[in-house]
Formats: sequence, C-alpha cells, structure tokens
Amino acid sequence: MKKAIWATVVIAITGAATAAQAGVDFHVNIGLPAPVPVVAAPAPPPAVVPTAYPAPPTLVVEQAPRFIFAPELGLYVAVDVPYDMTYADGGYYLYNAGYWYYSPSYWGPWTFAPRRELPAGLRRYRYQQVRQFREHEYRSYLRDRDHYRGYWYAPVPRERMERRAEHREERRDDRREYREHWDERR
Repeated sequence: MKKAIWATVVIAITGAATAAQAGVDFHVNIGLPAPVPVVAAPAPPPAVVPTAYPAPPTLVVEQAPRFIFAPELGLYVAVDVPYDMTYADGGYYLYNAGYWYYSPSYWGPWTFAPRRELPAGLRRYRYQQVRQFREHEYRSYLRDRDHYRGYWYAPVPRERMERRAEHREERRDDRREYREHWDERR
C-alpha cells in the first residue's frame, strides 16, 4: 500500500514538472475531500448588564457630627451620632444597609461609593472592625477627656456654610454690577 502511494506521488511530481515545462495545467486528485474554508464569525459584544446600585439613604443631619481620628484606620470616625459616618480626603462616607455612600458634605446628597473608590482605611477592613476601632478610640477619649491626646474634627455647621454661600453669591452679584456699571461708562 505504501509503495502504491509513493508511486502515485512520484508520478504526480514528475508529471507536474513536465506539465510546467510544457505550459499545461495538471491536477492530481487522490480522493481526499477539499478542505472547507473556516470563516470565523466575530464574537458578539459582551452583554451589558445594568448595575443596580442601592438607593441612597435619606439622612437628615440636624447638627454637625463630631469626628475622632482612629489611627488604625487613618481616618476620622463620627461619634455620638445614630449613624455610621467617616471623614477622609475631604469627603464624608456613610455606611448604610451594607453599602458605602459618599458626599462632599455631611448632610448629603449621598451617592453610592464603589469599594474601589473608598479610602484605604475603609477598603482594608470590614465594617465591624471599623466600628471596633471607633469604639476603642472613643473609650480612650471618654476615660480622660481633659488629657486626650488624639485628634478631633468638627465640620463647619450647615447654617454657616449656607451663610458663606449666600455671602459669596452676594459678592458675585456686586462684582457683576460693578463691571456692568463700568462697561456702560466706556
């Protein structure tokens, strides 16, 4: 059998060489099916799964909370308030119903904060540990209030912030009127 296949190959090669010299087209078909061209269809685009974030809490903060610095976390935690709030990197983070929320001010509005956007101290620990660190630091403050060596942070009360905003708006209006007055005189 091997000899017959070899003989067929040799005849095909010599015939092809002779046909090439003569300018004749020569084909050999051994009986194998022709290869089927493979056409790769483009992969379908990934399905877009809408991410459902939990609705932000409706939190009403009447007074500015006080924060103490928890050295284990590297951020400030709220004390003497009925909610779990932290302060870090110029923003406030609220833990509610298993999710973190962010706001630039302690009174909101709150938006969902994905884990990758949390400060390192909050990403590093589960919230139960954050609470333990807060309670430990707060107990040390309560034991010796007069000689407490930790750090406090108290944000500006909302009323003062609103008055500041009103004052800025008034100054902006005054500057606009001043410019308009001088533009008219020119």
